[in-house]
Formats: sequence, structure tokens, C-alpha cells
Amino acid sequence: MSLNCRKKVKYYMKRLRFKDENGNEYPEWEKVSLESIGDFKTSSVNKKIEPNEERVYLVNYMDVYQGMSITKKNMGRYMVVTANVHQKQKFDLKKGDILFIPSSETPDDIGKSAVVYDDLPDTLYSYHLVRFRPSVKLDLKYANYFCNSPSIYREMSRYAQGATRFTISLRHFRKIKVAISQSMQEQRKIGRFLSAFDRLVEKQKKKVGLLKEIRKGYIQKIFSRELRFKDENGHEHPDWTPTKIKHICDVIGGGTPKTKVNEYWTSGLSWYTPNDIIQKKYVAQSNKSISSLGLRNSNAKLLPPGTILLSTRATIGEKAISLTECATNQGFQNLVCNRKKTDNEFMYYYLVTAKRYLRRLASGSTFTEVSNKSIRDMDIWLPVLEEQKKNGNFLSAIDRKIAQEEQKAEKYESLKKGYLQRLFYHGE
Repeated sequence: MSLNCRKKVKYYMKRLRFKDENGNEYPEWEKVSLESIGDFKTSSVNKKIEPNEERVYLVNYMDVYQGMSITKKNMGRYMVVTANVHQKQKFDLKKGDILFIPSSETPDDIGKSAVVYDDLPDTLYSYHLVRFRPSVKLDLKYANYFCNSPSIYREMSRYAQGATRFTISLRHFRKIKVAISQSMQEQRKIGRFLSAFDRLVEKQKKKVGLLKEIRKGYIQKIFSRELRFKDENGHEHPDWTPTKIKHICDVIGGGTPKTKVNEYWTSGLSWYTPNDIIQKKYVAQSNKSISSLGLRNSNAKLLPPGTILLSTRATIGEKAISLTECATNQGFQNLVCNRKKTDNEFMYYYLVTAKRYLRRLASGSTFTEVSNKSIRDMDIWLPVLEEQKKNGNFLSAIDRKIAQEEQKAEKYESLKKGYLQRLFYHGE
């Protein structure tokens, strides 16, 4: 890295500090090892229920990994197991404890943590977790953020050991260095500041969830014909008529060029696999591309813009509309709509309603898939083209609103991540 680049990075990563009510700097943070400010303990409590033991709640690996708040309010969501008297005394959970994940399939997941926000009677932690009990006073929100900051994750991943599964030992947990604010007032300010972003993200996620429920309701009403749009003169459109997909769409499969021929895999035409389209409505670029030579020497077919890419293997029923010319592998049966008869946006939403049916159509011994013939022979009730477009435009408007709200949530997440890095940055 050049000197100028290093200066720019250093400037961008300049520490963010709060000041007290008089505008003065708080005391400089102290960098300490975790063993100097608390005690680590593993657990022997498993997920079993044994006779002659007492029933307890158990906080386990997934509770911490999924970011559940460890509070009294959530006690009903914890697993119920049994433990002996000795275990209940040694592996209890008190307000201020921090639970760490010591082992994972990837080093990046090691060290994920959760703060215990309440004293939890008859609640223990599983042998898949490590408990850290601070001996110094920490603001709980501040503790949550400093334990999940990029700087401490880097420390943890540095000590992670393993080949197929990575683990960090208690000895290495104790060695980890952290910078701690010496001011409880500063800790509270940092905790409140970062938790404000968490509230914004949570609010956005709830809004997105509500919009998705509204979308689901409208899709059901439209395709059950409970909700009908009228023409420009306020008149009812004609009744929907039954047909088959083969009468309104060309159904085209895909293929894979030989992977050992490098000339087939040069940049050029987007070539989709089912993983490329998961949870996307529109796609414009795939992870892999094939050349015109690869297209000609395989079963892959050139598909026009507007094609509905329909996954019919593995992730059966996933779908997306391609915005560009493309091809797919053999895990697809793709729908090229006859624009004089059907609207591809309408067909996309029809396929949303047909996902369960598509899965029932799947067959095969080695792997299940839906055949080209099965897709072509699917029955569909079709309104006139004008009403199709109104339905598609209406539902697309809801999807655009969902995308906007999701982008807001991502923006708040990104801002929080940036502030988290700067607040806990100490020139590593």
C-alpha cells in the first residue's frame, strides 16, 4: 500500500470520541487483557433430560449465534433441560455476564457474543458456550458493542485454530486484548448512540415484514379473483379463461459447457445457476459468464431480456426476471412469454403462487426436478392482457416499496458498522 493510501485509511479510521457535558475529553481508554477484568468458565450442561435432576432453562449456541437478547423476557424461548445441584451452582447466569461462541466452522463466526441483561434464575448455559463474568463494572449496552466490535473479532480470529472446525481455547480467550473506556458516562453514551441504530434497523425490518404480509395478501386476492381491476372506462374486464403455460410461453431448459475448456468460460454472456437468483426478483449479472463458443457447444440456450428464470432443481420454485440476454444451467426451465398473450410480470407473480405445486411435481431418484413437460402442461387461469399488466404493475409497486425500505435498513446497518469500527478503533 502506498504512503498516500495509508494516510487516507488512517484518516478515514480516525477514532470517534464523545466529550463530557463541559466539552472535555474523557480519560484515555486502557488496553487490557480479558483475564485482567474478568473470569472465563466453560460448562458441562448438555441438552438432555435426566431423572433425579432439576429442570432448568438452557441458553445454547444458536441463541447466541442468532443474536437473541439474553433477558428474563425471553426465558420462555430457551430450551428446557435438567442439571444437578453442582451444575446449577457453577454455570448460572447473572446480569452482566457475557456468553461467547468458542467454536465454529469458520473463524469469522468465533467470538460472537451476547450480554446477559438480567439475573436469570434457574437458567444455565450449554457446553457449546463460554461464560465471561466481568470483575469490573461495565455498561451493559457498551459491553455488548465492544464484544462485537471488529477489533475484538480480529483478535479472536487470530487465535482460532483448526482445519475443518475452528476453536479458540480458554487460554487464548484470556490473552485477548481490549481497549476499555474508563468512564461509565462515556460507556453509556456509546451504548445509547449505537443502540439508536439498532432501533432504527429493527423498525425498518418490522416495516418490511408488514409490507411483505400486505403483498402476500394482495397476491392471494388477485389470483383467487377476489380483487379485480377495471378498464379505463370503469367497466369490468372479461372473465379469466383457462389455458396451459405451453400456449402462452416457450419453456426452454439450460445446460453447462465443459468446465475444462477455458475458452467456454471467458467473460461474455451471463450464465445463471439457481444460487444466483435466490430471493431476487430481477437479475442483470451472474457470478459466472460463458462465451459464444461455450453457448454453441452446450445445451445452454440464448434467452432474451424479460425471460423468467425458473429453478426446477434443488431450490425448486425460485424465480427471477432477467433484465439482459443470458443463459442458464440445466437446473432451470425458463419461460419466454409471448408478449401478445401474457405479461411476464403477471407470470412472475403467478409462479409465486405456484411454488408449492411445483415442488409436488418434482420427481427423480438421484435428485428431484420438475420436467420441461410438467411446466409446459401446467394449467393457468388468465385474464386479458390489459388486466394482467395492471395486476403486475400493482404488485411490482409494492415490491419496489419493499426494496426501498430494505435499502434503508441496510443503510442503517452500514452506518452502525462504520461507527462501531471507529468508536472501538485503536490503531490495530
